[in-house]
Amino acid sequence: MARMINPGGAIPADAVIGRDREIDEYWLILQRQSVGLLAPRRVGKTSICRRMLAYPPARVVPIMRNLEGLQSATEFVARLADDVDHIVGLLTRVKSRVSDILGRFGVGLDVPGVRVQLAPAQWKVLLDELLHEVNEATPENGLVVFFWDEFTLFFGDLARRGAAEEAMVLLDRLRAARQAFPRIRMVLTGSIGFEEVMEQLRRHGYANDPINDVNKQIVPLLDEVGAAKLAEVLLSLLPGTPPLTLARFIAQRSEGHPLVIQHMADRLRQSGRIDEAEVEGALQQLIADDSDPLELSHYLERLGHYLPAETLTLTRTLLDTIAVDAQGVALAKLVADLGTDREQVLAALNRLRKDQYLLREGTDHRWRFRLDVLRRWWRQERGL
Repeated sequence: MARMINPGGAIPADAVIGRDREIDEYWLILQRQSVGLLAPRRVGKTSICRRMLAYPPARVVPIMRNLEGLQSATEFVARLADDVDHIVGLLTRVKSRVSDILGRFGVGLDVPGVRVQLAPAQWKVLLDELLHEVNEATPENGLVVFFWDEFTLFFGDLARRGAAEEAMVLLDRLRAARQAFPRIRMVLTGSIGFEEVMEQLRRHGYANDPINDVNKQIVPLLDEVGAAKLAEVLLSLLPGTPPLTLARFIAQRSEGHPLVIQHMADRLRQSGRIDEAEVEGALQQLIADDSDPLELSHYLERLGHYLPAETLTLTRTLLDTIAVDAQGVALAKLVADLGTDREQVLAALNRLRKDQYLLREGTDHRWRFRLDVLRRWWRQERGL
């Protein structure tokens, strides 16, 4: 195992700790249907995918593509063609037909820096033919799994750039492909929710539900055992003998956030003081750091990108109000304090719960931040 303290860096597949239960569950689901993996940034979904790619089950061929930065459906299909050419070659040990398929559309493989432009009628047909090629090349008892990272961000960006119609068509074609090709699965990951993207598209008249066949999973933070194990491994890399209770303390104060644990261990390494006070200092430093190593600003910025103007102010006000109290705020108090219609408040709160900002607890419907580190950062950033 390549063990290292590496906050913010890529974690090698064999060094991913505490995720075996989730990975086993995702592979089990993929035997029957495609999966959507949703989580805020920096909580470990890419590390999970990296480990799944490195250690797939027998007769499963996985391939990963990050969709962030792609500008169009045509670019998506062009990158898919590269991946299909690679996969079919692996499966059949002979040259794939992808070059011939692309040639009919005047497109070639391996042309770096060239953006292919295809009419909608062309890229739809090309998409279908590429996925058909994969399905036909896959043995009857095998699977090809496409891991598409930042899937929701890609489609959200298409909608925001005025290409909502293109996004709708591509989503529909991918759904049709999942129904038509039984030996293909898709893992759709995102740091924004599917519902946010769907709301954007509905404002452009979209009435379909193109991901109702996808099993949606929220990637959890590490449980107490997994967080303590990760802390133990990282502490073992430090000089001296850390207190036996320190790993459990780190697990508790980090809330199971793997990147927070990495930063805590790195702070201990730099300071040379291996104690609880230094762990608390690391947590405060993460919140105050202008470089935003946890990318917590993403939670604030995405609201303006994806919420309609009529709900944006209410949503920010709710988060401001809840951030002030670490124990959370009861629904009745929120409605009374804001002087807003109860149904509007509930709708906004439930949207924030689905998007991993908030948790609802207790018989009084008390709402609090899912992550206390986010709550503390929010208070600081918003001057509360």
